[in-house]
Amino acid sequence: MKARLRTFFDLGSVVHLPGRRPLGLMIVLGPEALYAVGILKKIVDIISDAALPIVHLSFSAPRIGEPIAGIIVVDATSAEERVRMVAEKIREIETVREVKLVEPLLADTLVMTPFDEYTIEGKRAVILRKNFYEGLIKWTWNMFGTGGGAMLYYIGTAIGKRVFEDHFRRASGDIGKLRAINEALFKAMGFGTLRIVSLDLRNKYATLRIENNFECELFMGRGESSSNLVRGMLNGWFSSLFKTDVRIIETRCIARGDPYCEFVVTVA
Repeated sequence: MKARLRTFFDLGSVVHLPGRRPLGLMIVLGPEALYAVGILKKIVDIISDAALPIVHLSFSAPRIGEPIAGIIVVDATSAEERVRMVAEKIREIETVREVKLVEPLLADTLVMTPFDEYTIEGKRAVILRKNFYEGLIKWTWNMFGTGGGAMLYYIGTAIGKRVFEDHFRRASGDIGKLRAINEALFKAMGFGTLRIVSLDLRNKYATLRIENNFECELFMGRGESSSNLVRGMLNGWFSSLFKTDVRIIETRCIARGDPYCEFVVTVA
């Protein structure tokens, strides 16, 4: 398989500008702003007219009938008064319900603290940076050895079963859609790039490939297949699809030098 160029998207929970002063404008728009044309342009034009560089911009995914919250971070180096004037002008725009300044935590670092919770489609979400999930996964291994791997596998299985229920509901039982949803949301959650290479419903058999598997990436150079949490997630998902217990074998793994992780699903 030819290596694919990896692209990265920083969620922007922390904006760090060495030697500069980032300042945030937390903006809440009314629900009517969703289909109104030109609201964002008016906001950006006000900032541009004040000669303030926009270094980060993010708005919450829309939910019909609910306010839309977002944040715009500008480089306010030697320009804080201009930012405050900009905030006043933005408040005058129709559909704008609230504008609040977000001060940097450190001189050159702004942390997104104005929002009480992160959500994905209305359900609470928690962001785990690598040092957090690496500590969780490796600590489990270090404390319990192979027993720790088994714990991760069974936790993953429980997750996979719940995820399948959500995917099945979205797909309304359509296998093609179900397959596409699994691949897309696996990637959207940051787990890696999943591809279901083959799927045989009659014989209950499947082969899968995952590029940049977040779990096995932690064990690069280990020399052996290292997926337990993700393998468990796949076990829960495919046992629900096939309506029987399955066995998941990792036949290739980036932890042992392979270009991707490969899994074979068979009836247990």
